[in-house]
Amino acid sequence: MNKFDSTRISLAMVTVIFVVITNFSKGAKAPISAEEREKQATHIVVGKVLTVEPKIQKSTIETAKGFHRDKVYTMTVVVDTKTKGKGIKAGDRITVVAWKSHQRIPPLPGLQGHETIPKVGEVATFYLKKNRDFFHKTSF
Repeated sequence: MNKFDSTRISLAMVTVIFVVITNFSKGAKAPISAEEREKQATHIVVGKVLTVEPKIQKSTIETAKGFHRDKVYTMTVVVDTKTKGKGIKAGDRITVVAWKSHQRIPPLPGLQGHETIPKVGEVATFYLKKNRDFFHKTSF
C-alpha cells in the first residue's frame, strides 16, 4: 500500500467518525416558549391529579429503525378552572395523556417528552391538545 492509499483510508475514517459524532451530538428539542405553549393548546386548565397510570410501550414518536420505547402516563384530572377551550367546566374529570422517552436503541437525538409529570394529589396547569376522547398534554 502506498502513501496515497493510506492517506485516503485515514481521511475516510476521520470523515466517518466525524459524521457519527456530529449525528449523535445533536441535542433534544428545546422546550417551547410560554407564548407558543398557549398558542398550540386547544384547552388550558388548572386541576388536581386524581390518578396517574404509567405504561411502557413501543414509541409512536420515534419512527427511526431500532428499539424505541416510551413511558406513557394516563392521568385523571378534576378541573378547578379553565382559561381556554370549550366543552370543559369546573368539576369535570378529564383524561390527560403525557409521555417521556424511556429507551432508544440506538440512542437517537430528538423529542424527549414532557419534562415534568405531576403526582397524585398535585394541582397543576395543563396546556392540552384535544385528540379524540383524550387530551394530550403539550406541557405543564
